[in-house]
Amino acid sequence: MSVNGDYFSNELIVDQWKREGKLIEVPFYRRPLHEIVNETIAYFSLEKLIEPQPTKAFKEQEPENYEKLMKNAHFMIVRARKEK
Repeated sequence: MSVNGDYFSNELIVDQWKREGKLIEVPFYRRPLHEIVNETIAYFSLEKLIEPQPTKAFKEQEPENYEKLMKNAHFMIVRARKEK
C-alpha cells in the first residue's frame, strides 16, 4: 500500500537507509503495477519480473524486518530487452 493510502497514485518517496553507520536518503517512485508493466512493454519485451524476498542471512541480522519483508514486497526487478 502507498504512503498516502492510494495504491493507484504515483508517489516520490524518500526512504532512509543505514549504511556504514550513516543514514542516507534513497529516493524512489512508487507506482501501480499496471503502470510499470504497461509502460515497459510499450518499448521493451518483458523477459522476467521478480519480487525478491530477504535471505536467511538477513533473517539472522534483522528478524523483525525479515518478517515484514516476507509479507510485503518492497522491491520489484524488471528484466526487459529493447526490441530491434
